[in-house]
Amino acid sequence: MKVTNNSKAPQGLHTVIGVRFVRPGETKELDLTEGQAKRISRLGFIDLEGDPVEDRAPSFAFTEADDKEGVYVPSAEFNAMRSAFEQLRAENADLRKQLDGRSPAADGPKGPFEVKETSPGWHGVFGADGKQIGKNMRADDAEAFKAMTPAEQEQLLAQ
Repeated sequence: MKVTNNSKAPQGLHTVIGVRFVRPGETKELDLTEGQAKRISRLGFIDLEGDPVEDRAPSFAFTEADDKEGVYVPSAEFNAMRSAFEQLRAENADLRKQLDGRSPAADGPKGPFEVKETSPGWHGVFGADGKQIGKNMRADDAEAFKAMTPAEQEQLLAQ
């Protein structure tokens, strides 16, 4: 079914393969059962086009073959679930990248760093561009920062 989100916020909708997010103004092709489509149609800001899919309830079977207890899932259904999981994982990674914007480690301050006394008893860390990074610190903290490797300093300042 074609699902269009006419609201001003992302909407999480329950589908055959789990919750899918639809951004404002976006239209997605989603598999919805009749019950899911009925619930979503009650939302005034969601437009639905098309027919729902048949409810694909998994055909789990309990087995006792070879004295082993467990659940049997046919390989076609298992592969469909695996495919859906991988698709959701990729979508999740894309959304996280969009939310994060940029990686702090990639855009964080770059060395070499220099520790200077900014006022009596207070020190600051200055980057290669000469600008102070973060707040002032006491002499003990400044000495501990100087003792770190350049990689440890970048990692600390990127937080």
